[in-house]
Parts: sequence; structure tokens; C-alpha cells
Amino acid sequence: MCGIAAIVADDAELRSVALGEMLTQLRHRGRTGTLYERCDLVELGCALGTDRLPIVSPGTNRQPRRSPSGRYTVVFNGEVFNHRELLARLTEERAAPEGDSPGDTAVLAIALDHWGVDATVDRLTWEGAFVCVDHEKKTLHAARDHLGIKPLYYAHAPGATRFASEIKALTGTEEDSRIEPVPPGSLLSMNLADRSRPIVRPWWSPSPRPYTGADDEVPGRVGELLRESVRLRVPEQPYAVALSGGLDSSLVLRLAVEVNPEVTAYVLHRPGSPDLPFARRLCTDLGVPLVEVEAPGPDRLRPLMPDIVRTVETWEWQVVNHAAPMTALFERISDDGFRVVLTGEGADELFHGYTDPEGDWNETVLTEERRRRLDSLHRTNCRRLDRMGMRYGLECRVPFLDRELTEFALSLPARLSLGPQGNKLPIRRVAATLLPPDMATRRKLSFARGAGYKYAPGDVASVFGPTQLFEKPAQPTPEWSGLARYPVEEIFLSSFLDQGYGRAAYLRTAST
Repeated sequence: MCGIAAIVADDAELRSVALGEMLTQLRHRGRTGTLYERCDLVELGCALGTDRLPIVSPGTNRQPRRSPSGRYTVVFNGEVFNHRELLARLTEERAAPEGDSPGDTAVLAIALDHWGVDATVDRLTWEGAFVCVDHEKKTLHAARDHLGIKPLYYAHAPGATRFASEIKALTGTEEDSRIEPVPPGSLLSMNLADRSRPIVRPWWSPSPRPYTGADDEVPGRVGELLRESVRLRVPEQPYAVALSGGLDSSLVLRLAVEVNPEVTAYVLHRPGSPDLPFARRLCTDLGVPLVEVEAPGPDRLRPLMPDIVRTVETWEWQVVNHAAPMTALFERISDDGFRVVLTGEGADELFHGYTDPEGDWNETVLTEERRRRLDSLHRTNCRRLDRMGMRYGLECRVPFLDRELTEFALSLPARLSLGPQGNKLPIRRVAATLLPPDMATRRKLSFARGAGYKYAPGDVASVFGPTQLFEKPAQPTPEWSGLARYPVEEIFLSSFLDQGYGRAAYLRTAST
């Protein structure tokens, strides 16, 4: 992963200074020795840069990357997991030299040259975002993966338009510009000749055709897709799995071991953690080393609250609350020298893991709820994972959110995920063939509860402890008032606004 930034402006000095300032705000996303990689496309009034965290072909994957013909210049944050397959196809079509083995950013540049932007984006199996400049058509394009797993934002003003991986890199921009996300599954285009406002259009739609196969074939297909997704995301070097002992992360670990056994599992725990016994037993069964990380208590986390809000760039309780304990977990994984972490996020959103299978439910209502939760992922779990991972130089990969698996899950009616045996039934039936029975049937716990934290947003507030221990927050300005659903969110919102994030007007609504 990387931090990427770009600016479109006529003033060369502004481009240089602003790009440097944005990259400084994104330094934590890179690694010493690969910071401030940049270029100024003077003839187009555009500058691009990266703070790079090299994982794939680290010595040959420098950015910004120019395509072989010189038509495109690209900066990329993320991973193209099928870059070898794309390279083979490009070589077959004589677009890439035989015998060459470039990294994924270089393959992306070759693909842009050969197929163009739209066709390239549709061929990617990725978690990422990129900004590229088409020198021939004098156009800038910005693209984001199907669910917004990796971030990208922009701020447009008459004097300059800026792009960056995180909101904090844009808060110092012109006051008349609003910070907006490049929406998940979207392609933004901007005419560099007239500097007009960028146009955003979807390249991916979360509305596949309904499933018409046999019900009993669904678990087998889900298992195949998940196995392939894990295979693509397991690196060749040693890596980590963030393990809760719950259904989803346990299944990811079980499948990952088959691909590369050089894996270490990490579990976060406090006294009485429900997750810890399950994680211990699974790792013993698989012969995987398990590192048990003691979760910090409220007294240690409370002083970190403003910094956590700054990191995750939101005021929402469910993000901040579950991000804070990850400081200890991800710091330990990073200190142990790992750079890639696989996680189990996404299964609940896809397979109705938040729905009580014994309650009254309506197919239409549940389908809409699933859609809302997926639409919110770039603001909730994906935001938390990306920001907290990048805080410690870690690339978090999410096999359940693979595009092909996502599309298959979306084609399924809710009734196939819910029943007397529980929710997420396709996942549980896959797990029944791979995990101990009590793991396959284990009920969902949130990350913090599984680690052993006890709280309720209305009183004990959060992993930070009671709200009474915080100073009374300032009243928000009218456009931000009324958003906080719990007293603790009033505290988070106050910190959020104090740090300049009020420019991100799209956050003036609550996510699912």
C-alpha cells in the first residue's frame, strides 16, 4: 500500500509546495527510502506523488510510473492481486515484452496503455485506488475499487484540484473547496485543458442478476470463491492473520495455511476474552504460531482518543471504538516485521451476519439493509482497517470482499443465509468442512467484545471508559448538530471538528 497525492494547478510553485505538504501528511503510509516519489507534468499543470510502502517487487515498482508508450502516468495505492495473469495476457497480446516480470503498478501502466482506463479497471482483481494522467487526451482519471476498500479523496476549487489517500492531507486546501470521496466503484475524470469540475461515474454496479442455481450448490460455490480469494491475497513472504477465533477470521486462517504455511496468527485479549480459547485451539490444531497481545485498558486508551479520531478521520462510535484497541495489536504485528495482514472483515455484510435468524424478517428489507451496509463499508470497517493498518505500516487484505465473491453473495436471496441454524449459513456450511463444529456455529461478537471489553454506548460508552471521565465537549456548529447518537459520539464529534475534518461534508450523515 501507499499514500498517493496529486494536484492540478497552473502555478508551478503551488504544485510543488502543495504536493510536498500532502505527502508529508501521508508519510505514515510509506516507508523510509520510498517517500516523496514525485513528478511534475509541467505541460499539463499537474503533479503526482507517492509515499510508497513497497511489497510487490519493491526494487522495481517505483512511482509515479510512466506507461511504455508514454501516454499515461500513474500513481497507485493498493495491490493488483491478478497482476501476473494480466501480464501474461498482455504479453500474449504483444503489449508487454516476454520474460519481463514487473510489479503490479508497472503492469497497471502497461494495461492502461493497451486497454485504456475503463477496460483496465474492469479487469483488475484488486484492493486499491489510482490516479492517472492521459497525456494524449489531457485528462486526469481517478479510480477506486468496487467497495472502496482503499481510500481516495479530492477537493476541487477554481485555483487547484487536489487528490489524496486521506482527508488529513486535504484539510489545508482552499477554504471554498469541499473534501469529497471518490465513491467506491467509481471513475472520476477531469479535463486538464479547461480545469472543469471532475465528473464521476460508476464503473461497477452492486446489482448482479439474481441467483438461479440450486440452493444446495451455494455453499460449494462460496467455498470455491473464498478459497481463490484467499489464494490471491496470501503473499509469498511470511505474513500475519488477525485472528479473533470467530468464524470468519478462523476460516481465513485455515485456508491461508494451505497456500503459504509461513503465517503467524495474532489475537487481542483482555481477562475473560471469549476469543482467546478458540484462537488457541485453532492454532494448536493447525500448527500455527499464535501471538497473544494483551489489550490495553480504558485508562491507557483514553488519552489516545484524539489521536485515534485523527487517524480514522471520523466521529462515528462503531469506528473509533473498535479502532482504539487495534493500536496494541497492529503495533505488535509491525514490530515483529510483518507487512501483510489478512483479516475476516466483510462476511457479516455480505451474508446477513447482523440479522437475528430467529426474528421476523422481510426479503426486501434485508436486501436493502445489506446494500446499505456494503455502501457504508468505506466509512466503517474498511476505513478502520486501512487507517489503523497504515498507522503501523501494515497492508490489511480482506478476502471476503473480493469482487467476484461479493457479486455472488449479492445474487443470493436472504433466505439462503438465514435459518434455524443461524445466520451466514453459506459461510457456516463451508466452515463445517474445515473447522471444529463449535467454531462453525459460533455466534458473532464485535471485535472489542471478543477481545474482552465490556461497554454499552449509552453508559459505559466505549473502550475508553465512562463518558464522565472526558471533558464536556463543545457544541457543534448547526450543520453538525444532532448527529451524535450517543453521549460518547458527542465527544468524538468535537475532536473530529477540532482537527479540521469538518471540510468533509459527506460525513454530516451517519453510516449504517
